Amino acid sequence: MTSALERASFLANSENRVAVLEALRRGPRDARDLREETGASRATVGRVLKAFENRAWVERRDGVYAVTPAGELAGEAFDALLERLETVATLETASDWLPVEEMGVDAAALDDAEVVRPSGENATAHLEYGRDLIREASRVVLVTDAVLPRYLEAIADGVRERDLTVRQVYPTDLLETVLADDRTGHRVRAALRAGEPVWRTERPVPANFMLVDGTVVFFACNDAAVPEGLLVTGADGVREWALASFERLRDERVAAEPDRRARLSPPN
Repeated sequence: MTSALERASFLANSENRVAVLEALRRGPRDARDLREETGASRATVGRVLKAFENRAWVERRDGVYAVTPAGELAGEAFDALLERLETVATLETASDWLPVEEMGVDAAALDDAEVVRPSGENATAHLEYGRDLIREASRVVLVTDAVLPRYLEAIADGVRERDLTVRQVYPTDLLETVLADDRTGHRVRAALRAGEPVWRTERPVPANFMLVDGTVVFFACNDAAVPEGLLVTGADGVREWALASFERLRDERVAAEPDRRARLSPPN
């Protein structure tokens, strides 16, 4: 009996088989249609169709080929496998900076996750993506041990121009650096003066992330604490973990004050 692995390999080892099956799942085609749609040669299309007929994945009627229920099911199963492997690829990419075990969510929960990285055409594509999310948000929670001038600018603009609600948590040493930095200090103080709280923590943050309305954005930072990529997900379990992590740090809080000397007040 043909194994499931052999069936998967049969499709995966030939882009032409995948292309022909996808075309037939969209509707009946004749051989000429398939050649034009897939770019495969006459001989290649003929071999693929013969192999599909032998497996009862397609049937031919009056020169037109149509996918059978078995062929449709094979295509659906292959699509599901590819989607799951996309999740695997995402986890491989993010394994060093995404606390999957601590989050306690099934890997399948990250099916919707998107990795955003710089491109050859745009070296700051990931930073702009996160900034644009902030610009459209009504609420932002930021937990980080990285300095993020572009995001802090978008946050300060949102607080000033459209009543953006913001909650921020930083490790103590980083908060002192952020408040003392000419690029970022005035923006954090602007949020503080507007009544948007900032807290410092003596504990390591579990990950660099922000919760933007219902979306969680993780930052992949290099040794210099500069983001090199983002992982973006709206998964319920991840969102619940992010909110709980923020609340845990907040509840152990020491609040910052918006004065020029970047003084840190004791806990209330």
